[in-house]
Amino acid sequence: MKIVLTIFFIIISYVSQSQVDVLVSGDDFTTSGEGLCACGTDFASVDLLNFHDTGGDAADYEPNEDESITFCPDANGNKVSATFGIGGTGFAFDVDASDTIFIYDGLSVSDPILDTFNNNMMPAGSLSASLSNFSGCLTIRFISDGANEGAGWDANVSCGNSVQPFSIGIEGFINGQANGANDNVNDVMPIDTGYIDVCLGDSVLLSVDAYFPYEPGGDSAATFGGGYDQTGNHTIEWTISNGILSDQNTLWVLPPAQQGYFVSLKVTDAFGMNMYATCKIRVSTIPSFITCQAIDTVLCVDQQTLLVGGVTASDTAGVEATSATFPIGGEFGTATELPDGNNLPPYETEIDIAGYTPGGTILNGTDIQQICVSMEHTWLGDLEMWLTCPNGTEVAIFNSYTSGYLPGGFGGGGTYVGGGNDNNTSVGNCEEYCFSEANGALPSWDLGYNTIAASGPTSGQMVVPGEYNPEGTFADFVGCPINGTWTLSVQDNILADDGWICQWGIYFLDSLNPNNETYAPEIFDEFWYSDPTIIVDGNNDTTIVIRPDTIGPFGYTFEVLDSYGCSYDTTVFVNVIAASFNNSECNSLFG
Repeated sequence: MKIVLTIFFIIISYVSQSQVDVLVSGDDFTTSGEGLCACGTDFASVDLLNFHDTGGDAADYEPNEDESITFCPDANGNKVSATFGIGGTGFAFDVDASDTIFIYDGLSVSDPILDTFNNNMMPAGSLSASLSNFSGCLTIRFISDGANEGAGWDANVSCGNSVQPFSIGIEGFINGQANGANDNVNDVMPIDTGYIDVCLGDSVLLSVDAYFPYEPGGDSAATFGGGYDQTGNHTIEWTISNGILSDQNTLWVLPPAQQGYFVSLKVTDAFGMNMYATCKIRVSTIPSFITCQAIDTVLCVDQQTLLVGGVTASDTAGVEATSATFPIGGEFGTATELPDGNNLPPYETEIDIAGYTPGGTILNGTDIQQICVSMEHTWLGDLEMWLTCPNGTEVAIFNSYTSGYLPGGFGGGGTYVGGGNDNNTSVGNCEEYCFSEANGALPSWDLGYNTIAASGPTSGQMVVPGEYNPEGTFADFVGCPINGTWTLSVQDNILADDGWICQWGIYFLDSLNPNNETYAPEIFDEFWYSDPTIIVDGNNDTTIVIRPDTIGPFGYTFEVLDSYGCSYDTTVFVNVIAASFNNSECNSLFG
């Protein structure tokens, strides 16, 4: 048993970040500093073929073999990945059905089996050590019998940081304290996804509520391997619909108008894993006091009249709440992973749209201003993307694969979309690509805005972020309901790549529904200010009877309290013009 590389070559390969190169018959690859985590991720590079059967990359394996090798990461928190059998990219795979490769999740063949491979059980791309595997190691065992042999395999073993799940929420505190009181209870209702209801002039302290269970010291670290630090190594992006941006853990917001404000929070860890949270701030509106009035506005001394106030269970006249809107720019979907695929069912991400005119439909292709997708993916040549509207109509966004779900396909080759990060489960750099037929002449996606040569895409290039024409036409959506579920589908047709949709959105023509959410606070309490000239003030009615006893103007104040905790009032005036009801002036007015 021997390792193919000398120690001297291992040191050189680590410094230069070249590839290690071993056979399954080699020694365990577990010592620190061997450079396994420096392995590249460009599948177009033959240097990635760093793990082979006993015959190497030039000869077949032998009968009656039983070989095992263990690969461990040389960086804390990393996980080893093994990639076999990627057709069309140099990853040769020919293991007779009577022979088997076993992948174990750990340091030995006593650990759980992740998968088994041969020509009857073909590999499905990359396998990584699980989150519950503290060591981050993979053990690979190969057994051949004496019957038939194959040519073997050329595979890749590397390591990196696996996607480490976490969760986030938004906490909001009105004027720095929940409900204005010193109780430190989150004012977002429902928690994390709901509303913060404030009065005009109130401020809101927004705070990130992030939970990292898998990092060292996290609640789940003892069970799931204690990965990399996220608490001390993440970025924050706040976006408020009135243009406020922030990268701080807390953000003070003073809403300037009586309307709604959309709050978006994005947290990204050190390896590109994104999580999103949203809430909405609703600013209380001034109610309508139009029905608050005196039955008689001119009186004589000791004459009485009725004043009508607000709504109660037994009184239908009075104060009405007024509505406000959320002027936001689009409808947004959240992150979706695009792992290696092989003509599998497409990956889907949905946006449920409501609030537009009931029964309203797309009347023109330009009613959809644009579809924007923030994404990263390696190897454009295997991707297809299409949009489905609520009635099932599909429109191709782009189609780079020539024999997949969508007809046609321009053959995108190895061109990247965004800053793709392959051969592991971490997120690369998402870039935004928008598709529109309403914004004038735009370049075609298959030309890649001059980054793809006229003869076709070439490896290593990235489609420049920007606006493009869809390959289909949005005019096909004419007659489709606006309200309902819109679905973005992506089909990955080759195992040699992966990626993420970090976010996507649909932007409709403003005139279809410029304000797609309205709200109005409820009026739930009201009363008249005390005054000695009020002679009847019913407990269950908001009407009062007054009898002024002197000449002059009298003002009576009516106050309401809404469901946001905001109070508003109006004053109803009555003018008393004579000292006695029997006065001639009164007789002329009321006689």
